[in-house]
Amino acid sequence: MNQPLERLHKMTPEEAVARNLSATAATYQGFVGGHYDMGGALHFNVLTFDLGLLDHHYFLDIGCGSLRSGRFFITYLLPGHYFGIEPEMWVVDEAIEAELGRDILRVKNPTFSDNEDFELTVFDQTFDYLLAGSIFTHAGPEMIRKCLSEAKQVMSPEAIFLVSYYRGVTEWADEGWHPGTRFYKEETMRGFVEGTGGLYFTPYDISKYQPPDWPVAVTQDWFLVTRYSIEEKLDEMPC
Repeated sequence: MNQPLERLHKMTPEEAVARNLSATAATYQGFVGGHYDMGGALHFNVLTFDLGLLDHHYFLDIGCGSLRSGRFFITYLLPGHYFGIEPEMWVVDEAIEAELGRDILRVKNPTFSDNEDFELTVFDQTFDYLLAGSIFTHAGPEMIRKCLSEAKQVMSPEAIFLVSYYRGVTEWADEGWHPGTRFYKEETMRGFVEGTGGLYFTPYDISKYQPPDWPVAVTQDWFLVTRYSIEEKLDEMPC
């Protein structure tokens, strides 16, 4: 991964609390907020079974964290086709060690960046599928606009970008990143997407992949970002 050592510094429970996180965030699984196995499987199922991600596609995992989803995609995709961006590289490092093993780096050749400014062009690669799971749930408006603007630059003509957010009737419009939950109205999120120019916003229901006892407190809304109107294509997909 060729990351500077300071970006691999493991967070202590005390450091987590100082950053307004729970002490369990100092573990690679706790850092991404729990539901490690089910959450990762959910993302994988939606993108493959519903949206048609195949092993030869190029995939960008935005805020890949401790590879809750990434470990499924890395093993599924052809070598060199998985890309992950994550400022907290220590959680990536620990997930590889504990969940996948170091040989995966040689066998599957995933590419990582610790860029913290949503500079998705850092890979010099276009992508067929992109995922931002539980990223816009913590990001301020300008960060969301920056991510969408960067995504537009790296999306192939037929690309599908799957995004989650917390939908609410009230909004927290403060800028920057916050470890707590941010809510946005659907029309606001649509405005972020369509305001980028040339991108389409399509709400997407993934509830069929959530178990009956899935906690309401962590239930997010999802949407697709595309360069074209995707409704007719969705009807043709094997959902």
